[in-house]
Amino acid sequence: MNNFKFYLKTVVCALFLFACGGKDAETEASPDISMEENPVNINDSDFSDDSNIERNMPAIVEDLWRDIKNLRAELDYQNENLSKLEAQSQVWANPFAIYNKEIVLNNGSSIFGKIVYQDQDVMKVETLIGQLIIERNTIIRVVNQVSAYGNLDQEPSDVSNSI
Repeated sequence: MNNFKFYLKTVVCALFLFACGGKDAETEASPDISMEENPVNINDSDFSDDSNIERNMPAIVEDLWRDIKNLRAELDYQNENLSKLEAQSQVWANPFAIYNKEIVLNNGSSIFGKIVYQDQDVMKVETLIGQLIIERNTIIRVVNQVSAYGNLDQEPSDVSNSI
């Protein structure tokens, strides 16, 4: 069985090689024509190319306008994406842009975020890493950072010194 597959592959390859290699070329190869020998043919082809371009000028212009419109649309899309990325990078560079409260805890840590919910026992704060639920007895003070939006050099104002 193995020999049969081998012989079959050999016969198919041989037929393929003889079938492709045995045909005569329909056109004969000719050497390149230099410009000195036949300048008339070259000039005639230039005139025919110019007339083809003139006849197809409206279609060419229309294609170019379509390409320009596509490129403008793509440029507008990329500009929108760039502005979105810049806005997101500003949020990461300055968390005060969205989160306007600094919550100082009794263990010395500070949490920057936006207060979503609060009652007598807990406070729910939205931060860059997610939402935190903090017990109110661990909070020392809450500092309002609204004045820090425009200028980061200003001191934050205290909303309440102790809760």
